[in-house]
Amino acid sequence: IVGLANELVVRPTPGHGSVARTVGTKTHFPGAVVTYAAIHVLGQIANGKADRLQVLKRATVTKLLTEGSKVVGVECSVGGGTQTLRGAVVIAVGGYAGDLSPGSVLAKNAPHLANMPTTSDER
Repeated sequence: IVGLANELVVRPTPGHGSVARTVGTKTHFPGAVVTYAAIHVLGQIANGKADRLQVLKRATVTKLLTEGSKVVGVECSVGGGTQTLRGAVVIAVGGYAGDLSPGSVLAKNAPHLANMPTTSDER
């Protein structure tokens, strides 16, 4: 990658063969570059415009608030309490394919895929 040789690498994605096709860094898993960049930018926006964007980490959405067929907010558990937040909602999840516990989303909904390779481990 021109100009970024010391920072980025193109490498094979675990479990998907030997062709180098995933951008990463020398120290982070495939896809982390894009993920961390998005998190960084959203954090900057949230810090500068807290009235427009709130980023909740380690929150569990317990209910989507709807008006007709439109999602208008969430009820969530975060930091030991429950919050009701109204406004535009972006739901971002990650790691469910790597959760091998018996109660995981994958185990409940697609147990036949539990041993398939993912982009974050070799399985």
